[in-house]
Amino acid sequence: MNEKRFSKKAILILAIVVASGLGVSTAVFGIMNIISANIYYTLINDYQNLSEDYYKLSENYTRALEEYVELDETYYILTGNYTELQGNYNSLVIDYDNLTKEFSILQEEYNELQENYINLQIQYDNLLDEYISLQGKYDTLNTYISALILPAQYLVFAEAVRRYYTSLYLGGTTKEWYMGYVEFCRDIVLHDAYQKNSFQNVSNALSECLIYGNYTMDLADIIMYQNFYPWLPNWYGWGLTGIDNLTDIDTIHQWCIDEIDYEYDSDITGGQEDPTWDYPKFPVETAFRTMGDCEDQAILDSAYLESCGFETMIAMIHDPNHPTEGSFYHGSLLVHIEDPSAFYAMYPLCGLWRFDDVDPYYPEYTWCWLDPTWDVPFGNVPSWLADYGGSISYSVCSIAV
Repeated sequence: MNEKRFSKKAILILAIVVASGLGVSTAVFGIMNIISANIYYTLINDYQNLSEDYYKLSENYTRALEEYVELDETYYILTGNYTELQGNYNSLVIDYDNLTKEFSILQEEYNELQENYINLQIQYDNLLDEYISLQGKYDTLNTYISALILPAQYLVFAEAVRRYYTSLYLGGTTKEWYMGYVEFCRDIVLHDAYQKNSFQNVSNALSECLIYGNYTMDLADIIMYQNFYPWLPNWYGWGLTGIDNLTDIDTIHQWCIDEIDYEYDSDITGGQEDPTWDYPKFPVETAFRTMGDCEDQAILDSAYLESCGFETMIAMIHDPNHPTEGSFYHGSLLVHIEDPSAFYAMYPLCGLWRFDDVDPYYPEYTWCWLDPTWDVPFGNVPSWLADYGGSISYSVCSIAV
């Protein structure tokens, strides 16, 4: 329904017209009705406007109430989180205070330790200076011992043997020369292992001037086996079991690998008149110098094994046509294995050897190759030996038991 409002001017004109036509009383009454109608319609219109505003406000209120409830829940959660964080903060403050106290204590201890460290560093430097000084004195003494004591007693004998007996062993064909050479090495082993003195003439000539013992074998025994020098092994220094032969062989052989360095014969400047031929050293010489070439290391290894009750062979390979090495001339040794079954149980990949055709005295013996020069551990096959494929021609192999 359309509602119209009458202005004051319209109402006045209407009133005059009514008054003129109806009379005063009637006109007044008509005017009053017109005015009342106008007020009514005005109120109706205002009411409707207010109703619309009310509904809008009601909707806003409802939304605001919902947001209030949501915010109230969020506020409750945040209040709980704040309370928890406040508790955590208080705990952290307490922990921080405790850690601060501990840090202060540790700082004091650190400062004290730092002072102790500085003092110890000073003491260490002083001790290091003393050690260096003592090391120099030790080296000087060691050089003196090496240059004077041993040569004065033993090297004279060893050099006399080389000069007197070498020509008696060497000679003939190439095979005979190597066979004589390997027998000479064998007799060197037997001498220093206190088993047999094949150089009696030289020993007798020097016996009167020996300080340690009446014979050269006694001198070798004192030097090699009575702990004459601290770096040489002795009967107790080996740590041998006496029961497990394989372990004992490994112990002795590994010492020779670890302690003896390689030395060319051409590097030996004293004692030899002709450096072009092999210069076999006695075990005492090699052990004392801790240096030697292939046959020297084999001789030393053999002598120690023999002295501990094991049977050995000295072997020389003189092969101008080795499968991989070409011209190959090498000294090595073999050790007798009494229990092949125990050996194969411990070293299943290493084969044992027999020399029935060239060893009439021990045809049933089984032997294991040892090579200290090539640093081959016990129970392993040297590569140069494996290249032969399990068979060596006697023409290029000389052995002496």
